[in-house]
Amino acid sequence: MLEVLLFWLGTSTASLGIAIATELKMMKDISDSGYKIDLEALKEYKKKNNSKNKLSYYFIPLFNLLYSLNNSMIYNNNRNFLLIDQLRIAGVIERMSIKEQEEYEKNPTGLNAYKQLMKNEIEKRKANIEVTINDEGKFICRVDDKEKKLVIVSALGKIANLSREEQEELLDETLKSIAKELNKVQSAQTEKPIEPETSKPLTTKEQIEELKQMREDLVNEFKNTNSNQEEYNFQKKK
Repeated sequence: MLEVLLFWLGTSTASLGIAIATELKMMKDISDSGYKIDLEALKEYKKKNNSKNKLSYYFIPLFNLLYSLNNSMIYNNNRNFLLIDQLRIAGVIERMSIKEQEEYEKNPTGLNAYKQLMKNEIEKRKANIEVTINDEGKFICRVDDKEKKLVIVSALGKIANLSREEQEELLDETLKSIAKELNKVQSAQTEKPIEPETSKPLTTKEQIEELKQMREDLVNEFKNTNSNQEEYNFQKKK
């Protein structure tokens, strides 16, 4: 019984080891070509094509070894035969950004490519802000609480080919433009129409003063009228 258990454990471990080595080799080939796996697209692809989960195959003694070795041989025989084109047509890979390529080239191994892919996926899940750049693509960003600013997690579209510095400059310019437009909208909404000036009602004291002034004006006008009339009569008598 112990021998059977050890045989099962040995074949399962060996088959999983071969499968992992093949996966890492594929990750390296994809990254060397400047691409990365799009996990969401791969998930959708498997769903559309009804791909079955074959993890259980690795735990069937002897069959698991044959299965892993067969997959490894198939991959090695076809790895340079339109592999990237087939994956690109299937829509399960996408171009790496310049920053991602620089990070990968520091240690161009399948394991590093896998770590970088997982790191990016974690960052994507934290990110919840999308900034669209016209028809050039969009940035997936997250808020950096320490720096109090948006940090680019990934870039999609043509802007993915820009350097990190160019991407950050483009994001800053876009955010400034958005803020400017928002300020215009807010100003238009809060601006109050200019109301025509209205005279304040006079107090009782002011009304009395105004009446006095009107009376004085009338008296002066009456005096001037009489003076003119007397002068006219005097000239007539002459």
